[in-house]
Amino acid sequence: MKGTEWASNPHQNLVSDYTTSDNFAMVRLESTDGHERNLYSSTRDLATWGYLHLKNGVIDGTQLIIEEVFELTEKLKAQFQTKRILGWYHQADWYYATGAAGCHCVILPQFNTVGIRMLNKYTDDYKDDQFAFNSMLLQCLAE
Repeated sequence: MKGTEWASNPHQNLVSDYTTSDNFAMVRLESTDGHERNLYSSTRDLATWGYLHLKNGVIDGTQLIIEEVFELTEKLKAQFQTKRILGWYHQADWYYATGAAGCHCVILPQFNTVGIRMLNKYTDDYKDDQFAFNSMLLQCLAE
């Protein structure tokens, strides 16, 4: 993955957020100690990350994430059905990870599919937007 970085300085490859009512664009970089929103990823890298999880850590026959991570996820899902688990929110038909400003990776195992939405804008209907995207993708795949 070459399009992902932990950014601490703005540069031309970072996409700006539209954060104010007049749609003024700015690159938002915050604390670099690991708990803020400084992770920037390309669409391709985010899709690869999703695919890696869809395939339980295996790409091209190589186990890149140990199986125990996925076994732990299954155990935690049974205990904490409404909680985010290792960065993923789990629903009946999909699971997803989402960024601070709307970038979104959804996995639909029954269709062997990863869906990506790249958005850098805060909305008031964040969860509704995510659900609508996931539902629309599921509907398209089911047809």
